[in-house]
Amino acid sequence: MIQSVQSIALPAMKSDAAVALGSNLGDRSKALIDACSFLGSIAELCACSSVYENEPKGFRSDQLFLNAVVHIRYAGTPVELMRQLLDHEQSQGRKRSVDYSDRPIDLDLIAFGQVEIQTEQLTLPHPRWKERSFVKQPLADLCAWRIWPFMKEHLKELDPTGELIKKELKLC
Repeated sequence: MIQSVQSIALPAMKSDAAVALGSNLGDRSKALIDACSFLGSIAELCACSSVYENEPKGFRSDQLFLNAVVHIRYAGTPVELMRQLLDHEQSQGRKRSVDYSDRPIDLDLIAFGQVEIQTEQLTLPHPRWKERSFVKQPLADLCAWRIWPFMKEHLKELDPTGELIKKELKLC
């Protein structure tokens, strides 16, 4: 018996994505662990970087950040993933503003497959990932250039200032 294409359920194609996690308010470790749990509920968790503590960038605060990057495989579009990331941030008490500020959780979509886009909603790869040691070092931990070759040169140029402090926290 021959079936029509419409009647065959095909598995959704999954794309590799890199999501940066950050928190500097409340129980920062729990916020990152909860974010990983959330990511695992919407996508396949592939790998988690080490967790790093660092000073805020782009604004003044006495609250240090914990940062990491998670590699996931997601069955959907980058815009759908970004919407889910923003919804999770909001559910955890994140208040977005024009300026940078303290936050209980920050989820940034750094890369999604080999997609390059620039819209009002989303720019991929993330436009400032190369400037942020708290993103570059975790990406290097994941050997991200194997998945996203465009990162290779930038991940060789890690910040030698030692502004990141590696923490003993296992995310996944």
